[in-house]
Amino acid sequence: MTREPYRLAIRDCFVIAGRGVVVVGDIEAGVVHADDLLDLVHAGQSIRTRCLGVEMGHGRKHDGELVHFVGLLLDGVEEFTVEPGDYVSGPM
Repeated sequence: MTREPYRLAIRDCFVIAGRGVVVVGDIEAGVVHADDLLDLVHAGQSIRTRCLGVEMGHGRKHDGELVHFVGLLLDGVEEFTVEPGDYVSGPM
């Protein structure tokens, strides 16, 4: 069985003081786990990041999967590098 690469379409982005940037959106494919390496695709450029946490329904989760609306806490990402329409995927 092949696993589909992870992909999240970003709807919005927030900064949590002392924690970092959280992107929120719909999971279109695959499964994401805390500590996964991911690529943030913005303006045709890919930025390598790590998922520090997955949040869904006001609760912290270990993972998120297809059709879940989730928030991902991303490591080393600045708010200005994210906008609606960008996406997060498994490493390219």
